Amino acid sequence: MPEAPDFLKAPGGPEAPGEAQAPAANPAANAVATSALRGQMARFALVGIAGLLVDLLVLYLAMAAGAGWYGGRALSFLCAVAVTWQINRRFTFRADSVSLWREWWRYLLAMSGGGALNYATYSLLVYLAPGLPALGLVGVCAGSLAGMGANFIGARYFVFHEKYRNPP
Repeated sequence: MPEAPDFLKAPGGPEAPGEAQAPAANPAANAVATSALRGQMARFALVGIAGLLVDLLVLYLAMAAGAGWYGGRALSFLCAVAVTWQINRRFTFRADSVSLWREWWRYLLAMSGGGALNYATYSLLVYLAPGLPALGLVGVCAGSLAGMGANFIGARYFVFHEKYRNPP
């Protein structure tokens, strides 16, 4: 009996005898991949803490030099991104990019999405609660938490995409 044309076959329906079937899911491989992803997320969070410390240090130094809450934060964010790029590329993703220049710009671009959430959260707190004790600390921490998920996704799938398939 001749085989029915593809457009007549039911999508997702039972396959005709002799047709290739999709391979079964491999639970062991899925468990390894999930464990590796969790490890990357944990390392990314640890690197984020280092970035947070750089962010805070540069913010307070910039403010002492007269930069103000907003200008100081723009400078501190760029410094934190530079530090986290270097640590994430070695520790979290173990990248070996041929072009560091290209990787840096991709990282900066990828961090811009999370950076926008970060800066917006920080700015909102500075605007709404100017008398809050430790405003810089609270604002930078809240902003960092707001942008962390977007930053991880950008780093893993846009900057270090060759590495996410075989995480360390």
